[in-house]
Amino acid sequence: MARPALALAFGVWLEDRYMFVPSTLLWLGLLWIASAALPRVRHRTMILELLCATTIGALLLSLRLFAPAPVVTDAAVEATLLDVSSALDDCRLEVWIHGAQAGRARVRAPQDACGYSPGERVLAAFQLEAPRRQRNPGGYDARRSLARHGVHRVGSVVAGRIARIETPVPTLRTRWARVRGRVGDAADPGLFPSGPILRALVTGDRSRLSPKQSNLFVASGTAHLLAVSGLHVSWVLLLARWMLLFPLRALPFLVVQRRASAISWAFGWGVATGYAGLAGLSLPTLRAWLMGGIFVLAILRGRPGMTWNALALAVMVILCAEPAELFGGSFWLSVSAVAGIAFWRPPPVAWRATFACTIAAGLATAPTLAHLGWPVPRAGWLANLVMVPLFGTLVVPAAFGTTLLTWLWPDAALPVQSWLDQALSWMMAMLHGLASRDVSLGLGYPRLVLFAAAMVGFYLRASYLRAGHRAVMQRSALLALPLVLSVMSPLPWVEDPTFTFFDVGHGDAVLVRHHESAWLIDAGPSYGRFDAGRAVVLPGLRAVGVTRLDRLVVTHADMDHRGGAVAVLNQIPVEELWLSGAEQQTPSQQELARLANARGARVRWMTAGLSDTLGDVSVSMLWPVANFSSQTSNRRSIVLRFEHPHGCVLLPGDIPAETEARLAASSPSCEVLKLAHHGSATSTVMSWLRALQPEIAIASASNTPTRRLPAAVVRARLDEEQVKLYETADSGRLELRLEAGGIRVDTFIDDPSLHSSDDEKTGTDRP
Repeated sequence: MARPALALAFGVWLEDRYMFVPSTLLWLGLLWIASAALPRVRHRTMILELLCATTIGALLLSLRLFAPAPVVTDAAVEATLLDVSSALDDCRLEVWIHGAQAGRARVRAPQDACGYSPGERVLAAFQLEAPRRQRNPGGYDARRSLARHGVHRVGSVVAGRIARIETPVPTLRTRWARVRGRVGDAADPGLFPSGPILRALVTGDRSRLSPKQSNLFVASGTAHLLAVSGLHVSWVLLLARWMLLFPLRALPFLVVQRRASAISWAFGWGVATGYAGLAGLSLPTLRAWLMGGIFVLAILRGRPGMTWNALALAVMVILCAEPAELFGGSFWLSVSAVAGIAFWRPPPVAWRATFACTIAAGLATAPTLAHLGWPVPRAGWLANLVMVPLFGTLVVPAAFGTTLLTWLWPDAALPVQSWLDQALSWMMAMLHGLASRDVSLGLGYPRLVLFAAAMVGFYLRASYLRAGHRAVMQRSALLALPLVLSVMSPLPWVEDPTFTFFDVGHGDAVLVRHHESAWLIDAGPSYGRFDAGRAVVLPGLRAVGVTRLDRLVVTHADMDHRGGAVAVLNQIPVEELWLSGAEQQTPSQQELARLANARGARVRWMTAGLSDTLGDVSVSMLWPVANFSSQTSNRRSIVLRFEHPHGCVLLPGDIPAETEARLAASSPSCEVLKLAHHGSATSTVMSWLRALQPEIAIASASNTPTRRLPAAVVRARLDEEQVKLYETADSGRLELRLEAGGIRVDTFIDDPSLHSSDDEKTGTDRP
């Protein structure tokens, strides 16, 4: 079944790449013509099978890509809830809007809306627009991702007013969602810190996990323990089977004893079916449930060796149900882990099988993790060897037991929950000790290195199963060659000084490159679950081939500048961290300095008068002066001046007008100025502009109705001085090059005027 599964996936990819449907409908006719015109072609049946699977895959995705976009008016309309998820301070709904033109949309709603259930009907007025385009290299393309799910409009509930439409008979989906909610509340009554972990294990709802809890599992390489996946479904299936198998064999009926194994396997899969439904049938859960059912059926039919066919069938069912999963990291991690375990062929002994599965899944998923930009912890295999048995034998059964006890006898469940919370706190402490750095840090080609390592590992296993040890060592030497060639690589050569201003919203993140040197000035904001360092800066660095940084400069302690620096320090080797000399007593900067020291980076507290070089670019520190102190962090900002024979760039952080006026007296002209404080009215005074005489100004800021920057007074000053303004809010990532023929600015969004066009707000365009 591998051939049709691969052909189906290829059809989905082909449609996403070229979007040739609805002409795909012609393919069906061509298939019939081919089957009639080529009756004697060799492998004719296989060719038609592949063509049919490819066409079906393309048609399935086309139904999403060309789905209708809803069109609404100012009046309230009915909508059906498709999905409900909790966010930081609001609720995210996926709805089918029954408007002037029906269609699917994702909207923000008040937190109260999270009490609603999928399948219910609501009444609300919606404000819709097209999703944002991709705005940074290597970044998340929201518009494309949502289109793959059939969503072409996003927005919010007007004035936060949304009301449930009561129906006489709730739908089956609504009833089941309410049951899941009650079970989740029983698992997590809100009394203990470990409650969100138990809710995630029992119902698959991870929305209440704190960022600290999630990051700890990621850093230790055990994030899959929080996702209801094959591990959990397998344990539930086996536990349910064992619970029934031994009582059945103890019965004094010979017929029952003979069929005890088959009955227990069927019972176990039935219990696993209920658990999969309770967990919401997410991708890993659906895959594990399907494979478990096929495995049980194979056992009952006397054909246990159906692993590869089971995996292929699970892939086909998942892609038919939701073809967009082909482009998700969870899909590839899930499939590669199972394929790696199947290829490794673990031994039947329990402890050896656990070790083998850990090694096989780790090797198989490492290249995918590197491709997705996720960490591959060095001690991840050890953490899994320790935590997988603990979670499988203790935590998962205890989570279900306490949930059931809470539902039936709440008073008796309280001490059990307290004990389980203490046990989980010990396990979290163990995870903290097992957390380790990313193995791909400093590697020039991490995907190639980890892929080569995986190939070596699987080749050694295959050779061990089929040949002697001498043959294994001889043949594996050739496969190890890519490891040696790609362990380290220099940064890509950049001929002209290049300044990349990432679009991080209201914040700063500037990458400066020349020759083989790379500096990062600030790393964007971090608030709640959004971390610009992890979501924007690191993917942007990977997109341009930057695998290490010579300097990381954090201009000052405001979160919109230093927020992403933690993720950068954790994921990329940094030679030096520069911090403002006026902030040596600031707790947040001291914490950042300790992290840098732990990561092997040298920490320097910078003041005016110090200088450095970046390739052929001279870098000067203009501010803060020595022994400067202020209660305002903006006044303590680092100001950097980059000079090259082809031009000058000034990065002033968030300095206010009084600091600008103080520096204006001694600052020579400079062709490019990044607006201080994101273009706020408190900066960019006229004396500063006239002293610098810039030709180009860069504004790194958000541009929303509640926060429109640069300010109108700043725009007026720039117009008066005839300074060309570029904004990340309109153009996305900005890349500025100091070339011999002049200064060149490239925008990531080719036509910024389309960003807020009327077409996006009325719902008449297509992706």
